[in-house]
Amino acid sequence: MREGRLMTPQARSGVSAAAMGSEESAAEARLAAFRLTEAVQIRDTGDELADRLAEAVSQGWHDVVRLLLYADAVVAWTAGDPRLEETLERLRDRAQREGDDVGVATALSMLAEVRSTTESARIREESDHDLARATALLAVAEGGALERARAFMSCAAAYQRRELWELEEEMYERASALLPDCEEPLLDRVVLVNLTGSHALHACALREVGELEQAGTRLTPGLEAAEAALRVDMPDTYQVDVRIFRHLLVAVVGAVEVEPAAALTGSIETAGNPWPEAWYGSLSLAEAVRAADRGDWAEAARLASDALARLGETSSPELGLALRVAAEADAALGAPWRRTRAPLGAALRPAALGVPDAPARIGPCPVAHRAAAGGARPARDVRECRRAHRGGEPARIRPASRCAARRPRSASLGRADGGRRQLQRGQ
Repeated sequence: MREGRLMTPQARSGVSAAAMGSEESAAEARLAAFRLTEAVQIRDTGDELADRLAEAVSQGWHDVVRLLLYADAVVAWTAGDPRLEETLERLRDRAQREGDDVGVATALSMLAEVRSTTESARIREESDHDLARATALLAVAEGGALERARAFMSCAAAYQRRELWELEEEMYERASALLPDCEEPLLDRVVLVNLTGSHALHACALREVGELEQAGTRLTPGLEAAEAALRVDMPDTYQVDVRIFRHLLVAVVGAVEVEPAAALTGSIETAGNPWPEAWYGSLSLAEAVRAADRGDWAEAARLASDALARLGETSSPELGLALRVAAEADAALGAPWRRTRAPLGAALRPAALGVPDAPARIGPCPVAHRAAAGGARPARDVRECRRAHRGGEPARIRPASRCAARRPRSASLGRADGGRRQLQRGQ
């Protein structure tokens, strides 16, 4: 008679303890990959990404490998690494081979964001098709709630880059609907950070074309998103980003100031962001708008020039509004003033902000000047105006894009958007 053995639940179900342990390890590695995507945006993670990727490959955790390839793309994005597109193409191709429609949609939408401002009209058109395909895939794709929410956020970032605000909002709504089903609240704060930024940038775009009343409709949802974000535990850089977006929003719509610019300047200095110029540019823009609203055109011109020097060359709603304010100031002060003004530096520094000097590189904008003299500029002239400030060159993404420097990329666990304000990629 054989001796009886006590069987574990795993053994009774035909699953070995080793297999169970492997599944648990894979599940934990998946969540760790999401956390790492956020970590690479706010600190030096050393060899952790490479080590985790090697482990996932050796263990055959294909979903974890794809998540870590996404984290690697976020690293490239943040660093302005030219291998970014190659990394995203690897992610897209691997996801296609492995039947992961959510991964394909994530890679396609991020590529669509990267390529939206390329000089090639053909590539821009192809990127539009990629974004449409990504959106269609997500409408029917199955997968984890975290992966799908992040993919919707990546689509939102690409729509924002095209200033298609209603579609961006729809993507965030779909991402938000998935958050309660996520194993951990890894994306919640990134959604709130990016929503705050979206309302601020949308308001900038509306005011740029003279739609001040419509810009005001962004105030309430923007403040609600900011208040919700600031109640959540998040890195210091995320908090500063929310506060600066809020400061910009209330200035653009002419609302009462929530906190002084000087307080934000102090927070920038202690936040540890290696790319603070975008933040300083937003502060200067907010104060330029305030100065314009009270008719102090000399101050508006100085602050708008400072903002333009800091916001970089990539087309964005902030850059467009700064051009508008500068053009209106030129019209009020007379074009000769702009040609003879002192170089940017201590004389043009917004002393009340305590902002470091910005490099002088902004020239006259004849398109913006003509538009300001004639009233509100039609929306179709916005990109022409922005190109004029770069000597007629088409918009393109600079290596150190603001998007990478600033917001959590949870298109990633959001991406944290720096350079031209980039969306947070998150975990």
